[in-house]
Amino acid sequence: MIVYSLIKGAPDHVESSLRRTLGALTRHGDFHQKVGITNDPDRRWRQGYRDFGWRRMTVVYETSHYPHTQSLERRLVEWLKQSRSGGYYHNSAPGGEGRPPLCGPYYVYIVGAQKFCRFVWE
Repeated sequence: MIVYSLIKGAPDHVESSLRRTLGALTRHGDFHQKVGITNDPDRRWRQGYRDFGWRRMTVVYETSHYPHTQSLERRLVEWLKQSRSGGYYHNSAPGGEGRPPLCGPYYVYIVGAQKFCRFVWE
């Protein structure tokens, strides 16, 4: 399931709202979380998460500037690493790396799963 709860704006202005969103998702059952960036949320959900144990993708940020998504992904991953939200994050890299898509708009998303889910790893 994909949920759109989009915020737009400069990373410095939206970061605190996105942190609150991460915390709220944890409180409402998303014990496992992963932050990512894409230019096609539907394709990313189908190819990377839907059939692998994740229950929801929440698309939280949209921009036409790819560096903004890179910056926010790095910041949110770092915040998840340092927070004591009671959940577990699945980002193995610091965020913001990877090959940029050819065209936008660009999105930051959070995928979540319940505490006792079973992940299917390829």
